[in-house]
Amino acid sequence: YYDASGNFYQRQEIGYVKVFSQPDVEVLINSNSLIIGSSGTISLEVLNKGLSGIKFTQLDVLDSPDYTINGASSSYIGTVDSDDYTTVDFKLTPTKQNFQLNLVLSYTDAYNQQYSNQINLNTRAYTIQEAQQNGLLSRTSVVAIIIIVIVIGIILWAIFRKKKKKSMA
Repeated sequence: YYDASGNFYQRQEIGYVKVFSQPDVEVLINSNSLIIGSSGTISLEVLNKGLSGIKFTQLDVLDSPDYTINGASSSYIGTVDSDDYTTVDFKLTPTKQNFQLNLVLSYTDAYNQQYSNQINLNTRAYTIQEAQQNGLLSRTSVVAIIIIVIVIGIILWAIFRKKKKKSMA
């Protein structure tokens, strides 16, 4: 720049603008093959709708009387970029048809600010009849189980009868 006398001056300075937005993370049910009283898998989707990525992401399933956790109750996800998602599977045995899946999602934003959200997802498990209708459980497997139970029953009855005859003789 020039001053009023016409002298030329040059000055250089560096400045920056910090652009920050809060992470916008959501957990959704991706697929559900849970059957009441039977071990099944629920697939959850961790969706980052925010403008910046998240890192050190971890999803935990909390204990509940409505389901039993059959395996890992925690899953380390790592980094989820902006406008991206990742899926996580958990194995559960539900004890009732409609229940809340209790989760804790922990993550860190781009500026190392830590977040922890408790999430309660309304979840529905299938009855055996609904699972058969939706193709989650084949009818042949139910028939096979019934046949196996009958065969085991006959074997146990024969053993019991043989022992009873020996004790009478």
